[in-house]
Amino acid sequence: MNATSHRLGGAPAVSVHTDAECVVRLYRPAAAIYATHVTGHLSLAGAAAISEMGDSIFARGTLVNMFHEWRGMASYESESRTHLTKWVLANHQLVGTMTFVVDSRLVAMGIATANLATRAVGINLRTVADRAAFDAALEQAIHAQGAA
Repeated sequence: MNATSHRLGGAPAVSVHTDAECVVRLYRPAAAIYATHVTGHLSLAGAAAISEMGDSIFARGTLVNMFHEWRGMASYESESRTHLTKWVLANHQLVGTMTFVVDSRLVAMGIATANLATRAVGINLRTVADRAAFDAALEQAIHAQGAA
């Protein structure tokens, strides 16, 4: 599957990281919206791909809403969760909302663990029940940005 054959929020992937453990697709459906789609076992290299693209977005200095479609992520390296949590904490002043959809209980528990740290700086990691709720939240954010 190439970068443009998978879409999220109506946008094609702008970058794809693939390694032996995971596939990470990165999206920019709107200027202040960053979305990811992960399948497999999130490696540290996959997590680094997420943060590197995010750093380029944060460099603009505007608040960014993030949407993570991680239903296909079965598990992750604990270093990946630590890396992404530290990254969010370091950039907390530029993080708006963070919305996740997951199927794996292990991944959901990892998000809940990260949320303990991010809540301390005012960021609530929100997990929605299903892809329809995720898509609705993403579409609402895209529409709100367009109306701003």
